[in-house]
Amino acid sequence: MVKRDLTKLYQLWFGIGMLGYSLVATAIVNVDNLHFQDAKEPLTGSVSLSGASISGNTEQSNVSLDAQVQWNQPEHINLLVLGYDYGKINQQRNVNNAFMHLRHVRHHTDFLDSEFYMQAEENEFTRLNYRGLYGGGVRLTLGDTPLHVTFLGMGGFREIERIEQRTGYADVEVQKTGRWNIYLMSRVKTDRLRFTNTIYWQPAMGETADWRGLFVSMLKVKATDSLSMRLSLEIAHDNLPPAGVEETDNRVRSGIEYAF
Repeated sequence: MVKRDLTKLYQLWFGIGMLGYSLVATAIVNVDNLHFQDAKEPLTGSVSLSGASISGNTEQSNVSLDAQVQWNQPEHINLLVLGYDYGKINQQRNVNNAFMHLRHVRHHTDFLDSEFYMQAEENEFTRLNYRGLYGGGVRLTLGDTPLHVTFLGMGGFREIERIEQRTGYADVEVQKTGRWNIYLMSRVKTDRLRFTNTIYWQPAMGETADWRGLFVSMLKVKATDSLSMRLSLEIAHDNLPPAGVEETDNRVRSGIEYAF
């Protein structure tokens, strides 16, 4: 058992090394995989890569790299997610963000799980020098069949943000906020296809005008038992962003995923 786990860890790090990128982050946590009925192996994970390149009148490139490692036990799951997004247009950097997430999910009944998590991230182009948070909550299973599963998560977290200071902007440099965290995840799964939609809503505690939302739609199609093609749509909204930052970001990504 230990030898098999060590072999899988080696496969993960070897894949990362071959890709040649340092893993630092992406702000999407795939709670779809945190399903006790699917967690049959003690150690599972994946590495995914997506990118694009344009040359000619416009020079543009973008790469996104994500890694996920999951330790599975009958009564709990521990998850580590890492990732990095980087891009340039006409030799000028236009994407640079990083993300790390740790999560512990404890199984109580077929209907109820509890979860605790910590997270750190940065995003150069939303003026986010650092964001750290910790929190927890409960996850309710609203439906669970071999074809379809639905989770409803409810809880809260405490965050601290350090905003990049710029001349002419009056944003507070360090912001500490408590937020509610509510999400709904629905997944359809067959032998070769997995289609997941997740909605997050994160209003500030005691401040209804300050809220954030995230919608993630992801389609994965298996090419082999280990290799999949992945297409995702991500819409992130911050109702009160720092000055000079757009309220809504949209992103469509396609790439490949290696699972072990």
